[in-house]
Amino acid sequence: MRLVVSRDGLKATLGFVRPWRSYVVAVAAPVLFVAGVIFVDHVSGLGRFTTLRPLGLAVPTVIVVSGALGLPLTLGEEYGWRGYLLPRLLPLGEIKATLIVALIWALWHVPILLIGLELSGTIPD
Repeated sequence: MRLVVSRDGLKATLGFVRPWRSYVVAVAAPVLFVAGVIFVDHVSGLGRFTTLRPLGLAVPTVIVVSGALGLPLTLGEEYGWRGYLLPRLLPLGEIKATLIVALIWALWHVPILLIGLELSGTIPD
């Protein structure tokens, strides 16, 4: 979008503009959150994911696999929704702009949820 539609280019949106601690938190917080969810799932038995494999194997597997597969998609989406669309909607006000992005995001993801790619096998028939 920045290259073709608005012709803004990428230069102003790339680069390290925050302290290194911000990047450490941005990487470590989701990893710790996912590890915590898997641990609670494993210990409580409430979920169906980790009860079939050892905890020491489940956490690294999920973090490495979801990180390797999900990171490019996540970065692309975040760059698009919050790096391109949101700033252009901010003249409408922060709340309106956020709600519009949320609505578009939801509509974009509904087909994926309806065909079961996000929650495959977790919803009983």
